[in-house]
Amino acid sequence: MLAARRKKRKALNGIVSEEKNAKVLAEFKRATGNMVNENLSKDKTLELVNRMGVEFNNDEQVQVSENFLDKKGKQELVELMNTLFEERAAALRTFMFELMQQKQRDLDDLRDEYEPQRQLLKQRHANGLLTDEDYKQKLEALNQEEHDKKMDIEIQYHEKETELKEDLERARIEAETEQKQLLKDRQHQEKMLMFKAIIGNMGDDNEMKNYLATQMAESQQEIEIYKKRAQKEQDKKINEMEADKERAMKELMERQERMFSWEDQVRKDEEKMMEQFKKQKEDMMAKKLAD
Repeated sequence: MLAARRKKRKALNGIVSEEKNAKVLAEFKRATGNMVNENLSKDKTLELVNRMGVEFNNDEQVQVSENFLDKKGKQELVELMNTLFEERAAALRTFMFELMQQKQRDLDDLRDEYEPQRQLLKQRHANGLLTDEDYKQKLEALNQEEHDKKMDIEIQYHEKETELKEDLERARIEAETEQKQLLKDRQHQEKMLMFKAIIGNMGDDNEMKNYLATQMAESQQEIEIYKKRAQKEQDKKINEMEADKERAMKELMERQERMFSWEDQVRKDEEKMMEQFKKQKEDMMAKKLAD
């Protein structure tokens, strides 16, 4: 009766927990899907170009603009990666808190199932319905059964934890690829706008104009190359995750197989020993009868 209620309650708790985990993962994807401001501030960019035109000559404008874009791009990338890390850490904490709560509920239910059985054995022993040896054997068997179920719960939640971390890491990889691409696109647009504006203010300085035009063409090529490389890197990371998962599963199966083989060998050795004891006893009885 208690076991049946525990099983039903566990199933219901599992459904609720999975729904909570799905919401956490969905919230992580939502939060990490809107980290980059895709809208280019044209007014601020053009205002900056005009200020540089007043304060610097053509050569200096090119150098200052390139330094500015390079520094700004690195800072934005660092901020993006830090935010991704923080969002992942927050989601993981929520995942683990919910998982540990559910695990503790299952352990509490298991204890509530077996503690009354121990008390019953204790009462029967006190009332003289069980001998000391019977009580000891039944209690050991009951404790072992509870221990085995505890181990099953530990394994189950270890597998759940691994699965949740894999889902979260996959979502992080996909978000990182997407958001870095959006950031790269916006930075490219900013560079194009700035360089075009600088070219428009350079008058007859064809050398600097040609240099900036070359930089713009190379930036466009870099965007196309980056898109292809980013997708390959994402696929590689996900494939490595799957390979690690398969390798871990294979190692677990091999350990279980070795454990089962060892237990089987121990059982066979015990049976062999008991058979030898039995034969020795029979030989001794036969010798006594003969005498």
